[in-house]
Amino acid sequence: MTAAPAGSGGTPPPQPDGTGSHVQLAAELRHQGLERLGEARRAIAAIGGVEEAAALAAAGLDNLTTYLTKRPVVAVMGEINSGKTTVVNLLAGLSVLPTGVIATTAVPVRLRHGAAPVVLPHPGSPDLRSLRGIDVELPAPRLDAFDIFDLPASRDSDVLVRRADALVFTTLATRAWTEGERRTVAELPSRFAGQALLVATHADLLTPGERQRVQERLQREAGGRFAGIVVVDAREPQDVLGVAGGDPVMPEAEPADLAFVGRAELLARFDRIVVAVAQRRARRVERAVHRLARLSLGALSRLPEGRDAPMAGDAAPGAPFDPAGQLASVLRELAASKAKLAAR
Repeated sequence: MTAAPAGSGGTPPPQPDGTGSHVQLAAELRHQGLERLGEARRAIAAIGGVEEAAALAAAGLDNLTTYLTKRPVVAVMGEINSGKTTVVNLLAGLSVLPTGVIATTAVPVRLRHGAAPVVLPHPGSPDLRSLRGIDVELPAPRLDAFDIFDLPASRDSDVLVRRADALVFTTLATRAWTEGERRTVAELPSRFAGQALLVATHADLLTPGERQRVQERLQREAGGRFAGIVVVDAREPQDVLGVAGGDPVMPEAEPADLAFVGRAELLARFDRIVVAVAQRRARRVERAVHRLARLSLGALSRLPEGRDAPMAGDAAPGAPFDPAGQLASVLRELAASKAKLAAR
């Protein structure tokens, strides 16, 4: 993985100030995009006289809908006992993850949003003895914005290339950034450089001075490869708070005496990356809609080079994402132009 932009690892962590750093914005962008693609699909279905162009536009919209239906995937990667499970817990907003399933398996585990807790073999697994992965569905609101792909330390990085949009790499703060970890990160795809976090866990085992020195060393040795570096406490809530009625209770804040070091910063930085991924996906869909409008125009061979039909779908840069308005407007103009040509 190539280096991130200079200085990116040392930038101040984003704060939840209502300007888009909350992870809920990523889920909203996805839902809004799907809603508007559905509107576009219904709009072009109601337009007559341009069947060929409408069919091309409909097929393109179906492909875009399939793309946007899939949530962004965040890979969490690290060596054994590097605090991965607790980090996944935090990112997903869960008080207790099924660690018996997650921590001991040697296959990838995907966590995704579901109405009720469900554990399933990953599609493509021939049987339980030959698992290619495990899918865990959980009713966690944060998982509406992204899937988490928990990778065992031995898994090759080609899985990341196919599945992940962002990366969280965990390392143990008491022996952070080993030679093996350096080699693993160096072999990762370069596209992760600006959307990856390095998380040093088990900060509770260090004194404040030691935590500061670890943070400084990681920034010096690995800062160029990550968008942010965070040192966090990796204890489970019940280890600090105890258990009430069988369920651990997370505090609303992070009192210093509970030593939940770095957790707010980790979530803030992580949410910023997830929102950025969602925004890139929305822009990608918008550009695809513009290209689709041009292709739909070209599908009408009797409109020479489209000179009789203005490109209403070719919106100006920065225009609101409105595929329904763009495509429906283009196809209505195509239908009108075709009718004019037929009357000549």
